[in-house]
Formats: sequence, structure tokens, C-alpha cells
Amino acid sequence: MKIFKSKQDVWLIAVLYLSGFICFFGSTYVLFEGISITNIIIATFTSLVGGFQIWLMVSLRYLIDEKMLKIICGPFRWSIELTSIKSVEPSSDMASGPALSLDRLSIVYGVGKVVLVSPLDKEGFISALGLN
Repeated sequence: MKIFKSKQDVWLIAVLYLSGFICFFGSTYVLFEGISITNIIIATFTSLVGGFQIWLMVSLRYLIDEKMLKIICGPFRWSIELTSIKSVEPSSDMASGPALSLDRLSIVYGVGKVVLVSPLDKEGFISALGLN
């Protein structure tokens, strides 16, 4: 099994971490305003949102074994049979996907399904898929 990390655009990581930390700061600020059920609910919710964003970034990885490409991003999982992959093309599409960079690969698989990924080692990733 080969493990590939996501390439990371500095500006995107900065924006995501900053928004996560703003959520944590906001929840702390709300609690310093006073302890009430409403403030506790708001603080809990904003902390969870911030933590969720950071969890997605920290956990993102691509696993390739002899039969499957597995994409792990927080609680989200994709399992794609290598034989179902029809094409892998470079992409800079800004659509949402398990990728921390706009230097992406568009993987077309199954019947009209597409996933965008941004492996740090693109050539090694494509080679591990057996598509070169």
C-alpha cells in the first residue's frame, strides 16, 4: 500500500487554519461574555466547526493498494476500484474536493463520477494507479 499526502497551497492552508482559529477564538470570547445555556451552545457549535475544518486538513491522504484508491478526509471516505478509473487529467478546477491545492488531478471513474485530488507526488500517484 502506498500513501500519498496532499499538496498544500500556502494561501489555502492559511485561510483554512485562520478560519478554524477564529472559530475557537470566537467560542472563547462568547464564554467570557458570560456563562449561559445560549453561550455554551454557541461556543460548542463554533468550536466544533473550527475543529472539523482542521480535522479535514490534517487527516487528508490518498491510499493506493493493488485494487483500490482510498481517499480519507476526516469522516469522508472514497473507495474507488482501480479498474473503474477511466481517466486522470490535470485540473485547476476550484470545485470542492479532497484537495488542499488548486494543482489538482481530476479522476473520472464509474459512470460519470469525478473526484478532484491534489497529491504532492503527482507522477508517483499516477504510476501507483497503474495508468502510465
